[in-house]
Amino acid sequence: MATQWGVRGEVLTAHRTPPACNVSLLAEFGTVVSGHVARGRVSEALQLQLGPTAAGEFVPTTVASIRRSCVTVAAVEQGQHATLALRNVAAATVRRGMVLVSRPQQARVTWAVRATVEPITAGAPALRANTAGTLYIGSVRQAAVVRTVAPADPGAGTARHAEFRLARNPEYLAVGDRLLFRWSGGYAKGEVTVVLPAIDVDPGIQRRAGPAKAATGAARRLSGLGKSAFGASRPLSPLA
Repeated sequence: MATQWGVRGEVLTAHRTPPACNVSLLAEFGTVVSGHVARGRVSEALQLQLGPTAAGEFVPTTVASIRRSCVTVAAVEQGQHATLALRNVAAATVRRGMVLVSRPQQARVTWAVRATVEPITAGAPALRANTAGTLYIGSVRQAAVVRTVAPADPGAGTARHAEFRLARNPEYLAVGDRLLFRWSGGYAKGEVTVVLPAIDVDPGIQRRAGPAKAATGAARRLSGLGKSAFGASRPLSPLA
C-alpha cells in the first residue's frame, strides 16, 4: 500500500487527503517536514519519493527520524500526525503541496482539474472563462485560471462545471478533493470531478512555470523559518 503524506489545509480542513504543513532546515537533522499519514505506515530508514517537483517528478529521500507529540518514535500509522527528518533533500526544493509516496508511478500529477463549483459570495462578479484567482485544494494553494465554465445539470441552482489550470507548479490531486476558488470579489466552493493528464495541458502554462521560478518561490516561502526543536513555523506539504 502506498504511503501518503500531506498537511492540514488552512482553508479546507475536511480535505480527503490530510495536508502536510511545516518545513525547516536543521543542520543536525536535515530537512524537516510535518503532516499526517494518509495511507500506510511510515518508519525510520524508509525510502520514499518526494514530489512533485516543478518538472512533475519525484526525488528519492530517506526518513532519518520521526517525532510524534515531541517524542521520538520508530514509526507512525495512518491518520497520525508526525514530524519527519528527511535525508538528501534541500529545504529550498520543498514547497507547499508536495507529498511523500512509496510508489511515485501511481501518483497522478496534473496541471489542471475539472470541478463542479458553486459561488458562495452574494453579489460577486460572475465566474467566467479566463478569470484568474487563487485555488485552494487541501494543502495546495496556487494561482490558477478558469479555462472554461458551463452550467451544471438542470436543477443544480447556481452550480457550474469549471476547468482550472494551475499557473506555477504541477500538483498531486485526486477526484473527490474539495476546493475553494477565490477571485476578485468572490468565492466558489466545489469538488474535483476530473484530473486531467499533464499531457493534455496547454504547454504555454508549463513554460511559464519553469524550475527556476518554482525554486525561487519555494525559497521565498521558506525564508525566515524558526529553528525550533525538530519543527517549523511555516506551512508546506508532501504527497502519497
